[in-house]
Amino acid sequence: MDEMELRERVRELMYSNLREGYSKFLKEDYCYIQPSPQKYPFQWFWDTFFHVYILCALKEFDLAKKNLQSLFAMQEENGFVGHMIYWKFLLPPSAWQLLESHPTLQQFRPHMSAMIQPTFAAQTLEKIYQDTLDEEYLKKMLPKIRRYHEWLIVERCFEDNNLIFIISPFESGIDEKPSYDPLIGSSPKKGSLKKYLQLMKIESGNFFRRYNIPKIYRTGKFIVKDVAMNTIYALDLFALSRLCRQTGDEVNALRFDSLGHKVSDSILKLMYNDNDKAFYDLAGHENKQLKSLSFSIFFPIVLPGTPAGVSKKIIEKHLLNKDEFDLPFPLPSLSKSEKIFNPSAAESWFFDFFVLMISEF
Repeated sequence: MDEMELRERVRELMYSNLREGYSKFLKEDYCYIQPSPQKYPFQWFWDTFFHVYILCALKEFDLAKKNLQSLFAMQEENGFVGHMIYWKFLLPPSAWQLLESHPTLQQFRPHMSAMIQPTFAAQTLEKIYQDTLDEEYLKKMLPKIRRYHEWLIVERCFEDNNLIFIISPFESGIDEKPSYDPLIGSSPKKGSLKKYLQLMKIESGNFFRRYNIPKIYRTGKFIVKDVAMNTIYALDLFALSRLCRQTGDEVNALRFDSLGHKVSDSILKLMYNDNDKAFYDLAGHENKQLKSLSFSIFFPIVLPGTPAGVSKKIIEKHLLNKDEFDLPFPLPSLSKSEKIFNPSAAESWFFDFFVLMISEF
């Protein structure tokens, strides 16, 4: 298969999963690509960013713009955007999705979830602008994305280290990440039913606290500063700074650039373990390192503040190690050295390659 044929097959897939229409309940147009028509039929937050990059590569710029605009169409006044938007459903389609939504009467019309996912929003807008030079679209979307980041700063950063936290494994986009197991109450020896019930307990707790983030944070049931989440957050802050500068907003350009560097510094200070030569997730208010060799140990390598010496140590110890990540089909989602590594079910996540690609590492 040559490149032209591959592009056309990808284009065909994008259009076959395209959903476009008008919501009578919200009085809003929508346009998005379904990640999977059967399993994931909604508009997902970070999937939209991946789809926009693909559409830009296919030079489907109008469709790319519509997808990003649709994602922010339901943005709340405080800047929040949920990780799932149920454009055509009057009720959450399942009990699980009900628990991921605000317990209000608004569930009786199309709505979005009450949870977040990693944000490539500013990076995605920057990609559209770089490819189209559409100043009008940039000025239309930039305030929305800036408001979303303002929400993150207020609602997901309660400590002086400027790192954002998640309240559920599903917010990281890496639902089954082994580093979360001690917090969930699961281990490789326990069955999947046990893990399911523990996850349901976390989701139920958030739901019955009405997704009141300060209240959830105080309980500390599942509070994690995920290394991948925060690396992507820092990259997005830098992109947001560049976009603000492009529109003449030098004050916010400097502010978001400074915050991006503060986040990067905290990642290096709190998440890096020099003995293990790895970056780890942090748990709770004490910021305890969750030591697990998943592919996210490499993520901060792409940040401008990570010393070259640190990056070199991580790559040499882990990436080029045939007992860990240097396998026939790299990059696996988990090191071969981990007890729960299963070669028959080993996966390479596109997510890690995507981050390396957009960061031009």
